Amino acid sequence: CSSDLLASGIEFFGGLLLIVGLLTRISAGALGVVMIVAVATVQWPEVDSFLTLVGLEEIMYLALFLWLAIAGAGRLSVDHLLERRDRDGR
Repeated sequence: CSSDLLASGIEFFGGLLLIVGLLTRISAGALGVVMIVAVATVQWPEVDSFLTLVGLEEIMYLALFLWLAIAGAGRLSVDHLLERRDRDGR
């Protein structure tokens, strides 16, 4: 199915981009959307309480991706190097 291919592509390439620290906010946002869809389509029937929802592994990943999308990459990332290069005018 094309949606499976899209989700796996986002997970693979988004994960690679996060490891390198390139396009961190965009990658984390896309991965967060994938986690929301995963919870809504696969895990939702098993959720019977708030504690069950919070205990899902996908929700923990969603929180991490949300934090990365807001905070951005750290100092040891390609994003930081590119930002510093642009700021220095090179």
